[in-house]
Amino acid sequence: MNTIEAILSRRSIRAYSKKAVERDKLDKLIECAKFTPSARNMQSWHFTVIENEDVRLEYSRLILRAFRSEDPSFVPKAGCEADFFYGAPVVIVVSGDKNDSWSTVNCALAAQNLTLAATDMDLGSLIVGMVRKVGEVYTTVEAEKRLLKLPDNYRVCVAVAVGYAAETPKERAARASDTVTVIK
Repeated sequence: MNTIEAILSRRSIRAYSKKAVERDKLDKLIECAKFTPSARNMQSWHFTVIENEDVRLEYSRLILRAFRSEDPSFVPKAGCEADFFYGAPVVIVVSGDKNDSWSTVNCALAAQNLTLAATDMDLGSLIVGMVRKVGEVYTTVEAEKRLLKLPDNYRVCVAVAVGYAAETPKERAARASDTVTVIK
């Protein structure tokens, strides 16, 4: 698969098989993430690979607690009530250095590399931005640091769920046609 095929065929997967992702594929995913371009080549990211189901579910509970601390009536999207990662056997959390003003952008780019590399390896993926909420709420930020073993001065920017898809996504929605302005 070439890069353009990966971009155009990548889909957000919200159901995963129990099949483990092979170590060589995980290693290649992390390598692809580490080769993401970054502002000033700072590479101010950290990758936490969660393969432990108990840790993944505890992280999901932290996300829910963070949202409900601000809105007690918060209800997660159907299908992720107990697991914001939809049962993916691997979650790669991308954290950025708090002292680098570009780290959020850099981490988002790394997440994109992860999803495209996963697509190339016939793995499903899902970018999960809701993880940012945990680091924004005073009552959950320290628990997150301990659970994920984050380095000092790092905050979670995004996570990517990865695994073998247990669903065939619906047809892709049409792209909006009024989102490009060409200036000559």
